[in-house]
Amino acid sequence: MFEIYSLPGCGYCRETIELMKQRNIQFELVNVGVSEGVKKLRKFYIDHKDEVKRDERGAVLLPIIVYNNGTTRIHQGREGLENFLVTL
Repeated sequence: MFEIYSLPGCGYCRETIELMKQRNIQFELVNVGVSEGVKKLRKFYIDHKDEVKRDERGAVLLPIIVYNNGTTRIHQGREGLENFLVTL
């Protein structure tokens, strides 16, 4: 199962969600624009802070695509989306 951490208004997030739907890939959407999503992102970040990338301002790159099949794979931002699509 995939999780997508996204923010409303984020173009890469919207593109990621649309591609997942087009390819009939099931996922859980975590909206980091609401308090429950922020809490979930904080927990995820604590558990994976060495793997989570930030931009030059220190903001976490979105979307974050997480796949956990025993080992967690994390893809972030535009580059992450492109790398993720190669693995499908």
